[in-house]
Amino acid sequence: MRTAGRLTHYRSVVLEMLRGANAHPTAAEVFRTVRKRRPGVAYATIYNSLNWLERKGMIARVDFADEAARYDPIIERHDHLICNHCGALRDVTIKLPAHIVGHVSRGVGFRVERYRTEFFGLCGKCARTNSSRTNGVKMRNGHAQAGRLAAQF
Repeated sequence: MRTAGRLTHYRSVVLEMLRGANAHPTAAEVFRTVRKRRPGVAYATIYNSLNWLERKGMIARVDFADEAARYDPIIERHDHLICNHCGALRDVTIKLPAHIVGHVSRGVGFRVERYRTEFFGLCGKCARTNSSRTNGVKMRNGHAQAGRLAAQF
């Protein structure tokens, strides 16, 4: 699919913000951050910029269960560790053994072109604390809601 347009000023600002982030922000988080530097920016401009950057292959959209989409500046294949308690998300690269990928291909007749692995559990900080307390984080379907992002692993 051909994507018209060019890397405009706001698209550049959004891309720069994502590349400097230590998390995988939602569109709303990108908007709040960019608005601090550019107070007149509209939410639609940010949302459209994220969509354009994704279509051009400059960022990746990452969806986790029923949470808001998050955006990742790393477009190379990688995996994620997601804390069920605080919502922290960390990038990792884990290569699946060839026999597992082969099993999927042979076993169910599915040609694997790419894969992404997501590990859900507790980050180091949450594992050290009482995991029965939510510390104000709303839990939904066993996952923390988007918005509490931190690099705590």
